[in-house]
Order: sequence, then C-alpha cells, then structure tokens
Amino acid sequence: ADGASAQSGQAGAGDQARFMAQGQLPLDALSVQVQGVGALSQPVLPEQGARLHAASQPALHGRREATLLDTQVRDTGEIAPAALALHWAEGALQGLLADVALALGLDEVQAHLHNLLIYGPGQFFKPHQDTEKHPGMVATLVLVWPSAHIGGALRVVHGADEGRLQSQHLQVDSLRWCAFYADCQHEVLPVQEGWRVVLSFDLVVPARMRQGEAAAAPALVRALREQCFPEGEPSTQPWVFLLDHEYTEHGLRWQLLKGLDRARVAALRSAAQQLGLVMHLALAEIHESWTAIPPAGHRGRYRDYDDDDDHDALGAGHGVRHAVLKHTPSSPASDGRGRFSFSPPPPAPRRNHETRSRPLPRLPSRSTAARRLARHRYRRRRH
Repeated sequence: ADGASAQSGQAGAGDQARFMAQGQLPLDALSVQVQGVGALSQPVLPEQGARLHAASQPALHGRREATLLDTQVRDTGEIAPAALALHWAEGALQGLLADVALALGLDEVQAHLHNLLIYGPGQFFKPHQDTEKHPGMVATLVLVWPSAHIGGALRVVHGADEGRLQSQHLQVDSLRWCAFYADCQHEVLPVQEGWRVVLSFDLVVPARMRQGEAAAAPALVRALREQCFPEGEPSTQPWVFLLDHEYTEHGLRWQLLKGLDRARVAALRSAAQQLGLVMHLALAEIHESWTAIPPAGHRGRYRDYDDDDDHDALGAGHGVRHAVLKHTPSSPASDGRGRFSFSPPPPAPRRNHETRSRPLPRLPSRSTAARRLARHRYRRRRH
C-alpha cells in the first residue's frame, strides 16, 4: 500500500479485535519543515533536537473540563501544527491511513495533524486518555521521527491487554508509526538519553461512513429469542449488552464504534431486526456499594473468639455490584441512541457505623487485666 507496512505484532490485516497497531514507512515518505528550525533531518541530530526543544512550548494536559500545565503529569515540549509543514510522497498518506483503518477494524479514517512533541532526557507523560478533539474522532496516530534516543517507550493499555511501541533506536531505516483507540490508557515512559521526536495525529471517521449491515447468525437469533421472549412471550425487561470500549456522549454513534464493538453490535442489530426488536445505544453508569456488615450467619475473622460485646468485626464486609436500570428511549427520528442510568439499591441498615467510634474486635476469653492490655494496644495501633 504505497510503502506502508502494518506489523502483525499488535494488529494484522485480518485482526479487528486489537486496540493498537504498529507499522513502518520508508524514510522518503514524509518530509517536515518546522518554523524557525528548518527541515527535520533524518535522523534529528543533537543540535537540532536542542533547537526544537527551545522552539517548543510546555505541553498542557486535560483534567475533566480543565486544561492544565503540570510537569508532574506531563513533561514534554509541544510545537503547534500552524508552525509545521508536512510534505507527503505521492500515495504515502493514503496508504498509511488504509493500513491503519484495516488494522483497527474501521472502513476509513482521516488524519488531522495535532502537534509535534519532543521529549528530552527525563521527560515523560503519565497514563491518560485522549480527549475527542474533533467530531468523529476515534483514535490517535503517532509517527516517530528518526532520532537517536534511549527510553521513551509508548505503553498502551485496554482492559487486561497491553501493547508497547519501543521507539528507541540508534540506526535510521524507517519512519515508525503506532495507532490506538482514543479511550485506551497510554503513557510515555521517561526518556533516558537523546531526543524523542513524534508527530501526533487525530484519527476521525468520515461523516459519510455508515455502519454496515451484517448477516444475522442463526445461533445468535435463537439465543436472542430465548433471552427476549421467555416462554414465547415478550419480556418486559430490557436486555443490556455492555461494550468493551468507552464512549463519550458525542462519540456514542453507530458509525463510531471501536474494535470488536463494531462487529458485535452489527451482528446484534441484524438479529434484533429479524426478531422485530428495537436496539439503542446508551450511556451506562454502574455504581458499586460496599458494607462492612458481614452476611447473615458469618461471624467474621474473630469467629473463634468470644466476648460480652455484641459487635461484628471490621474487615469482614462484602461488596455488592448492583444496579437498577432506567431507560429513556430515543425518538424514532433519532439515530437510535438512548440513555440508561444505573443507581444502587437503598443502603443496608448499619450497625455501629453511625457514630464516630468503630467497634473493637472480639477478643478471646481471658483475665480482665489481659483484656484491658489488649484493648490498649489495639487503640495505640489505630492512633
């Protein structure tokens, strides 16, 4: 594909389940001009790296609705896209985006240059998620410019899965790229020596792209019928299928689903349509409630002890992951999105937890002096 080659270590051409993809471009696929610095050499020499760092501004990071400068979280230099001029070889960008889309399980993506980042010795970016900077943004593309450095690996985590881009190299033979879904937690580990120079792009799904229809699988149709039509009658309770990726309110669209979510939702939609069911996309919140009161019949960790005090031992509690589903259906003219909210059940009655003092653990039967000494030691440990 015009010189772009996707590696199968993270996501190959036929693997749509992955959240991350890596690949390479030939050195002549791209040239970059930086205002006030000139053309980036291949590799970036130490002198030019220092000039790039001097021309950069400290990079900001987002925290909820705020944009902050905190070098304890993000310590790197940033050059805005207005100061950059990119010149792609014929067909190189189109081939790169085709490989990225195929590796991430998307039909098509567009790239918007976000910035140039330069990391010097000791600089890093702690774990974070990328915000949606454009309508339809689903992923991030990082292109590592040739520059001798040690450290600065990119670590990407999605659930229990993890991938890494080891960008350090001393010999120049290609331009390396890495793409990952924007909801993935990722970090840049500290650079130990040299300069790490990267171009960052926001990947956007075009507005014209629509979710494709999949053939309804007979086994899925049967399973959905059993779930939604128990004993042959329609169920009055909605059935909820939680997706793997995270979505914002603006990003929750059929055509913007990520990774395996796309294939699973397409299959479910086809099966639901065959059964005459209505399917919605919804935002979900799950609350977990915890109590220090053990279940009925459980005597706690001090069950072999006895005492005159009628208290349960702390630390013998249990958690309950419980949610009540409330659904506000979307209108027929909408894109099929609704909103679900979950709320925990009323809290269980508490014993000995309404006061500021905590109950002491049950102690074994012993002399009065020994029991007082044990209680005194317990209080000292707590203070």
